[in-house]
Amino acid sequence: SGYPHLEEAWRFAELVFTLLPRETRDRLSGGSLTGPFGEVVGNVTMLPLYHIFALTVNGLALFALNSASLWFLAGAVPAAQLGLFALAMKVALIAQFATQPFELWWLPRRIMVLQEPNGIAKSARLAGFGAALALVCAAGTAAVGPVVVQGMTPAAYHDAVALLPWLVAALTLQALGGMVNVGCYLGARGTEVGAVNLGSAALALLLYAVLIPGFGVAGAIAATLAAQGVRMVAFGVLSLRRAARRAA
Repeated sequence: SGYPHLEEAWRFAELVFTLLPRETRDRLSGGSLTGPFGEVVGNVTMLPLYHIFALTVNGLALFALNSASLWFLAGAVPAAQLGLFALAMKVALIAQFATQPFELWWLPRRIMVLQEPNGIAKSARLAGFGAALALVCAAGTAAVGPVVVQGMTPAAYHDAVALLPWLVAALTLQALGGMVNVGCYLGARGTEVGAVNLGSAALALLLYAVLIPGFGVAGAIAATLAAQGVRMVAFGVLSLRRAARRAA
């Protein structure tokens, strides 16, 4: 499947954009920043070492938020429970697949839209639409997912239905965080994005270590929900503050 590669490409582009100073645009020829898929990255001949370090750290932070729970679960729960968790996660990804067309259209454009006349208001409308779409897709997945699990898997896997709504909620919080963080790019550098991702990842790892040994899969889900919720709220608050400063 090409989906994981699209997901990683989006993450990489988001992290690169946060590290490029606004004045970089003036040094690039050919209007590179006006392309629909972030071509500016291809015009940067070499990133400083600290940029590469920051990209690596942020990439690890996103891994911690999205996948590291499996490392903790592998030695803490029976294989059967891990299988139920994995199945529920696969079905929950339907919600993420459903929002991908909009995200692939909007995310590469959001920084450029911010620079347009009335760009903040336009970005807010588009981010609001994306958030509403994510919620609708989440509700649809939560409703259809149990039918998929029970209709396409043996009875031994049907207990995965109980995990499905919570995993859909976690993925929805992740998507909402990606929508509301657009205001963080209003500064000369969008370093808040990396700081929030890193802080949320640290919280997730701490909660995994604390909750999974005693609560297993439920602890992993609770930790992910908490970390993704903190991430979304932090992005929302920072974006609103940036927008208020720009409007003042």
